[in-house]
Amino acid sequence: MMTMRVIHILTSGVLFGGLVFDQAPASLMPWLWSAALSGAIILAIDMHASCAILCEVRGVAVAAKMTLLMLVSIFWDQGVYLLTTVMIIGVFSSHMSRKYRHRLIFFSDRIVTDERRG
Repeated sequence: MMTMRVIHILTSGVLFGGLVFDQAPASLMPWLWSAALSGAIILAIDMHASCAILCEVRGVAVAAKMTLLMLVSIFWDQGVYLLTTVMIIGVFSSHMSRKYRHRLIFFSDRIVTDERRG
C-alpha cells in the first residue's frame, strides 16, 4: 500500500510540474494515466477492506479527484487549475481527522465502516 502511495504521489507530481511548465501533452499523457491507475489501485485496495469507503467522505473525495483528473485529458488548457483542485481536495481529505474522513455521507444507518487506522 505504501509503495502505491509513493508511486501515486510521484506520478501526480510529475504531471502537475509538466502542466505548470507547459510541457507537450504527448509527453505527459503517460504520467496522467499512471496517476489515474495508481489512484485506482489504492482505491481498490481500500475497497478490498471495505466497500464502505465509497459512501464515506474520503471515497467521495476520491471520486471527485478521479473525475477531475480525467477531465484534464479533455480540457488540457485548464489542466493546472484542475490538478490544483485535485491536490487541494487530496490534501484536505487525506489530512483531516479520522472522525471526518471516515464519516458516512450515504447509507449511514446500514453500513459499517472500515476500522483500520490510516
